[in-house]
Amino acid sequence: MLDTTKQPNPFEIVEELRRTYISTPRDEHLEELLRGVLCQDANGEVLPQPRHYTKTMDTRGIMLISESGAGKTSLIHRALSQTPALRSSDPDRLPWIAVRPPSPASTKGLGLEVLRQSGYPSTSSRLNEREIWDRVRHRMIALGTAILWIDEAQDLFRTKSPLETRNILNTIKRQMQDVGSLVIILSGTDDLRQMAATDQQITRRFRTMTLPDISEEEQGPLLRDAIEHFCAKVGLEKPRSSDLVARLIHASRGRLGLCVETILCAIELALCCGDDALEDIHFAEHFANCTGCTPGDNVFLARGWSRINLDRLVVS
Repeated sequence: MLDTTKQPNPFEIVEELRRTYISTPRDEHLEELLRGVLCQDANGEVLPQPRHYTKTMDTRGIMLISESGAGKTSLIHRALSQTPALRSSDPDRLPWIAVRPPSPASTKGLGLEVLRQSGYPSTSSRLNEREIWDRVRHRMIALGTAILWIDEAQDLFRTKSPLETRNILNTIKRQMQDVGSLVIILSGTDDLRQMAATDQQITRRFRTMTLPDISEEEQGPLLRDAIEHFCAKVGLEKPRSSDLVARLIHASRGRLGLCVETILCAIELALCCGDDALEDIHFAEHFANCTGCTPGDNVFLARGWSRINLDRLVVS
């Protein structure tokens, strides 16, 4: 008799694993920052309302800085989506809105993107910048929006003149003032921090959190547990190599998000090959696919892996 049982698709299994979130102490740090910029009730519970610091209803914001692949987007999304006060099943109520700068980035384009993400009817691009941001403010008030999160915010400042940079920073500040003022979250690379540092008012208004590189000493046990957990989920034996995690951290430039992505891609390769165990060779194959490196420059194969200069490789 033919076995008609549907076999699990390796790609589907890995996609399910991608939805797994790995908690770290930085989650608590961000949660504390959120508590500091939002109102609280008599019991200390967070409310979906910006905390005002002045009579002109000035708010404070959060700036999260890290290099690409550190996991900042997942970190912020997790914090916002898991805060009870910021959840809503009502389509006419959006406690927080997330946007990314459009390309090419401009304050006008950003305003239009905010309106689009809020579900606002199509707006004519003929409107000027002030008209667009006036609509943004009215829209945020109508939706009860407390937080506007601009991810990859450094893109707002690429190839901008000093005048354009000043205009962008002033636009951000205006959203943190007067009736309908918002908590602004900016996330991006160190370029964002450098641009923000040119304006003392921006520096004063934002609480900055930086995600440092991870290390084997501190995050090694966490990654080993993650590998073991993922392998158990898909029915693979865990790797036996004693230095795999150290190699993984080096290959991922000390960035947690890249480490997790590499683990998942290696698992996907093992499943596609029909192997019973996750091995170093699966990590090596993924690394080679991303960099086009020779075996001698493959962090998961070379003996002197810790001396490999990743800047010489094109890592995608």
